[in-house]
Amino acid sequence: MGNGTEPTVYHDDDQELENNNQQGDKIRGSSFDPFDTDQLIATGKIDNGTEFGNKFVIIQHTSQKGKPYFRLYQSVGFVNKSKEESKTDWSGEIMIDTRKEEDIEKDKCKMFGYNGQTKTGKFVINWDIVQTDFNEYNQVTEFEEKAKNEFDDDIPF
Repeated sequence: MGNGTEPTVYHDDDQELENNNQQGDKIRGSSFDPFDTDQLIATGKIDNGTEFGNKFVIIQHTSQKGKPYFRLYQSVGFVNKSKEESKTDWSGEIMIDTRKEEDIEKDKCKMFGYNGQTKTGKFVINWDIVQTDFNEYNQVTEFEEKAKNEFDDDIPF
């Protein structure tokens, strides 16, 4: 299977994780088939001043009470099928935000969507994104109040 040329991963302190075989601080993950009720609604990007923006997809899920809701998933990388002689089936690049939760919270934004159409008549949702201090943000829009009442159940994560 592999020829020993797979990449070597390093810790922040430059200690080597030999071909990901050591346990150390290795980050692990997994992926599964989507639920039957999951539906891709849209793809998009947030124009953040970078060349490509932050890409995301919107997936419609169904709550335990049978109510639909949308979840946004931000693109964090890509993977390709590995070469046949590789030890792995898939390989690629990923960006993981390893900051502490309180530091990530400082970047939290409010997002408001508006249904519309492109010049060619295709459906589009335009988004306004506002960075705000959530500790001081006490306004609740009619939409949020309605959504809170409609989705008053446990959302599976």
